[in-house]
Amino acid sequence: MNQLKKTRRAFVRTRLCLVRLILAGYTCMTGKACRDSWREAQPRTNGSSLPTPRRGTLPLLWRGRGEVRRGLLGGLILLSACDSGDIYPKYIEERNDNISVTAGFVLSGNTGTDNYQLYFAAFEEGSATPEVWTRVVKPRNTDTVSVSLGNIPPQAATVRLCLLTIGRRTVYDFFSFDLSGAEKDTEIPLTAVPLKLEYGKIQDIFERSTCTACHGTENGGADLLLGTGKSYGNLVGIPSLNSPKMRVEPFDVSNSFLIDVLTSDTLQLRHPHSSIIYNQDDLNLLKAWIERGAEF
Repeated sequence: MNQLKKTRRAFVRTRLCLVRLILAGYTCMTGKACRDSWREAQPRTNGSSLPTPRRGTLPLLWRGRGEVRRGLLGGLILLSACDSGDIYPKYIEERNDNISVTAGFVLSGNTGTDNYQLYFAAFEEGSATPEVWTRVVKPRNTDTVSVSLGNIPPQAATVRLCLLTIGRRTVYDFFSFDLSGAEKDTEIPLTAVPLKLEYGKIQDIFERSTCTACHGTENGGADLLLGTGKSYGNLVGIPSLNSPKMRVEPFDVSNSFLIDVLTSDTLQLRHPHSSIIYNQDDLNLLKAWIERGAEF
């Protein structure tokens, strides 16, 4: 949306430059004719020479021949009759006012833990921190919740049902709704949303951080395999060879040795692992997955 605004401003500036060029062109092409007309119209006495007019001024052009004036005015009228310069596609509507969104969800699963809570929030494009938000709490006697979010600013691109950290940073999105062309009071139909972190997102972390380079699908240090199809069975509920803790203890981050290995610099290991997963968002997702039960 912001890029479209910048493009529109550039287009308007281009049109202004075009107006200046046309004016300059008329000045150059008609200057001599205008000067001749001006000189012929000046009173003079016998033997006197004709005065020399100033060049390149608007009054000089205006006092020129009638057809020159009409041509110049016609050019200006044509420019003023052009479209508004609106280069947006007709189906894109730019929001200028804050809006509100109401949504209904049928939720299955845990809505939050101590460190990661469920929120309905509005986000700017590409941002992991919401503009406005409201916490979602599932009633005890039903799985259906209704949430409303007001004062959503124009720069917000989506509303999402998501897990946020205590510092209001996104950990995981369960549902997303595009606000392009949204009305002032938008209502999202009742939607079923399973509150489950897909294990594929956890596997992506292992692949992206090159954990699988040393802990693949066939061989791995400390008998740990983190390749696709192997990692879950090698982590959850499996005792660690280097600690009395489990590699991953469901619902208990502090007793999961995997998190110790990835965050501590004091462990006596053959190779340091604390800088392997350096993205805090990935670490937050791992911790949230464990806190929520380490589901497959």
